[in-house]
Order: sequence, then structure tokens, then C-alpha cells
Amino acid sequence: MKSIDAIDMFPDYKKGLERIFQALQCTNNEPIAESTNSSPPVFLAEVTDDLDERREQLKQYLKQQGFHVVPQEDLSFDDDESCKNSMSESLKQSKLFVQLLGKFPGKRNLCRKQYNVAEEAKKEILSWRSPDLEIKSCKDKLHQELLSGENVRAENFEYFKAHVVERAKRTKRVKALAQEYEMSGLMIYLYADPVDQDQANDIINFLKKKKMSVTLPIDPSCDEGKNESRDKDFNSCIEDSNGIIFVYGKIDIAALRKKLRLCNGLIYRNKNGKRPALAVYLGKPDKKNPYNIFINDLKEIDCRENLDENQFLPFFEDLNKQGEQS
Repeated sequence: MKSIDAIDMFPDYKKGLERIFQALQCTNNEPIAESTNSSPPVFLAEVTDDLDERREQLKQYLKQQGFHVVPQEDLSFDDDESCKNSMSESLKQSKLFVQLLGKFPGKRNLCRKQYNVAEEAKKEILSWRSPDLEIKSCKDKLHQELLSGENVRAENFEYFKAHVVERAKRTKRVKALAQEYEMSGLMIYLYADPVDQDQANDIINFLKKKKMSVTLPIDPSCDEGKNESRDKDFNSCIEDSNGIIFVYGKIDIAALRKKLRLCNGLIYRNKNGKRPALAVYLGKPDKKNPYNIFINDLKEIDCRENLDENQFLPFFEDLNKQGEQS
């Protein structure tokens, strides 16, 4: 009689183990091919000695997924200026800055210096630390702040690797996704205060190139610009639009907060269950107070320096769901 291993009694579990084993074989044995596509490189920051192995694992994983990893040369961390100069060219090519953080800040504060340069360059930042790391055990106060920053993900390293690839692919897909909207005809309600009309015009021109329909608020200076008429128009635009963008430039923050709250209430009271794509466009000026309203699926389009098509991608993806439902 043929003997049966215990694992054979659980075929689904066995299949799962086989997939993991195959993935490990691929990671360890397959040759690494440099990316030949035109997607932006991923900037992988230098790390402290205790994280060298992790960094190499992530580097090889990104290469296997078809992404070019920079920098290829050693960086200089003698001072802030030398660090900035040595990072500038590689960082200029990249949309994504990825940093692995441990307990130690590194010689010459290499972790903080690289982060500062990436933040100043307005790059999307993804940071990782072990969920087992106790932040208070780090004696350096600045490094404690870095470890507890809003960009830091304290999670299993394999999950973080997958997240980095997902974000890198999102940047890679932006042009292709925008093309899908050339003939979409979806309606966008662009709410902009008159003080932000110049920035609104840039957004309108961008959306019109994608063949999208755009609705603006009633001009307060026209005959129909009475408060009651404007409120009714706002309500109907929220209910009828596939996507809504609030421009946060020079608008008074209290006015913005009021409109976001009204919008949220209208969305949840919508009887047909329709939920539009929703975003706040962060425009000029660069420094602004946080609006401190957190709405489910609310996206931020960060264009405080200039209008950046890549920043619209999360909003486009939510719009894509609207198109599928239409």
C-alpha cells in the first residue's frame, strides 16, 4: 500500500507551499536582467550595515520585476550639500524614493540626509522599518522622528516589497491609463474658489486634452450667483458627477472644509448608491495648513510646484471604476 505523507491530506495547503517554494527558487536562481523599458527608475537609498542584506533583496526583486534601480555609484555623505549633489542626478530621473530604516541613524546621519534631499525634491517617499523595532530604543531624537514618520510602513518585509512594486507600476501605468480616458466622456466637477482660478484653468486644460467633460461652480458675479442658487447647483453637481476635484490653493481653509463636509454628506445620502471619485488638488502656495478632514477614498493630487500628470493617477484609477460601472 502506498504511503501518504501528512501534507498530501491537505492539497490546498500543499499547493500554497509549492507556489512559495517556486517563488523562492526564482528569487535565488534566476539571472537578473536590467530593465530595458522606459519606466522611471526607483531610487533605493543607502542603508546602515545591519540592513545591507535587506536592501540587496529589495534591489534584486525590483530588477526581476523589470525596474531599474539607482544610484549605481556610492554616494557622499560628508555634509548636506555633498549628499544633495551626489543624489541629484539619480533622484531627478526617479519618481519613487525607497528607504529602509533600522535602529541606527548611520554615520554622518546618512538616513536623515537622504530623506531630506528626497523630500526637498518632492519625490514620493516609501520607508520601511521592522514592526519589532522599538522606536524609543533609538537614542537619536531626529532618527526617532524619521522612524515614526507618516511615510514609514512597519510591516512584514515581503509585504513592503510588494507595495514598492505596486507603487512603481502605478507610475509606469500613468500614460497608458490616461490614454484610456481619451474618449471617456466622464463628468468631472472641478470646485475652485475664484482666488484659485488660474490653477483651475491649468487643470481644465489638462482634463480637456483627455476628452473629459468638466463642470465649474456658478460664477458668484453672475445673475444666478445668489447663495441659494449656488448651493443647489453644488448639490446637483456632486450627485451627478463621476469625479470631483476640490482645488486647495489660496482658498480660505474654513471654506474648503465646509465644502468637503457638505460633499461627504451628499455622497452618503445619495439614494442610487453612486460614489464618485474624490480628490483634493494641492496647488500653490507650497506651504499651507492641513485641512484635517479624512474621507473614505479621498485622494490627494499633490501639485504644489507644477501640475504633474503622474499625481492624477490614483484619481484616474477611481474614475476607471466609475467607467466600468457605467
